[in-house]
Amino acid sequence: MRPFPRDRAVLLCYRQTMKKWLWLGAFTILTSGVSAEDFKLTNGQIVKGDLSRVEPDGLVLVTDSGIEKISFLLLPEETRKLYGFDLKKADEFRAQQAAMRQKALELQSAAIRERAARVEVFQQNQLSLEDQQRRVKIESEAIKATASIDRGTSKGAFVRITTQTGRAATTLLDHDTRATVSVGEGYVYELRAADVETWQGKLYPAGLYTYTTPSGIERTMRAYALTSDAAVIYEKSATTTSSAERPAVPSPK
Repeated sequence: MRPFPRDRAVLLCYRQTMKKWLWLGAFTILTSGVSAEDFKLTNGQIVKGDLSRVEPDGLVLVTDSGIEKISFLLLPEETRKLYGFDLKKADEFRAQQAAMRQKALELQSAAIRERAARVEVFQQNQLSLEDQQRRVKIESEAIKATASIDRGTSKGAFVRITTQTGRAATTLLDHDTRATVSVGEGYVYELRAADVETWQGKLYPAGLYTYTTPSGIERTMRAYALTSDAAVIYEKSATTTSSAERPAVPSPK
């Protein structure tokens, strides 16, 4: 005769309860024999913990308070022999660990210095509101030019600048109005080219470039840069440099 639904539910609950107690009992039996080791020190103190690993200079334990390391020098002679303590190997191991820590500190210090240098460069390259307005003005006055190099210097080159006006004919009925116009002599910062070479590109006005000839004559000409940000910097530096600080350079050809 099959039990009523209520009796079946009671039986199922009883079985689940019994399984739970059986598992709990088995876990208790299996774990009741597991306990941490006692490590007695030479001063009589006892450290209780599970041995994690053996290192040349000591034992690493997992205790209730965390991971601890006991030096072999604090353990009795029989414990040292049991774990194969060797004083020479222990000294070598400690020296290696100290060297590794020193290397890590040096790498960390170098990384901090590098980061600080990047931050400093970034801050130095940030343009003020005045400089940003100046850059907008400089970009609006940039010219597409051809520069014939007269003579290069360590900071740039003396050039003769020409630009093209007008436009090419688009149909057979149109006229080609292009013409080459001389802008005159100038100095282009950071332009690297050999003498008598020709360079083409966009030039950004960077104020005036003043130099002193070997004979002591001071001369000034228009200056240009290859980028708008550089033009802002060179224009500012030109206004803050005194004539005594300007280098003596040979005149351009």
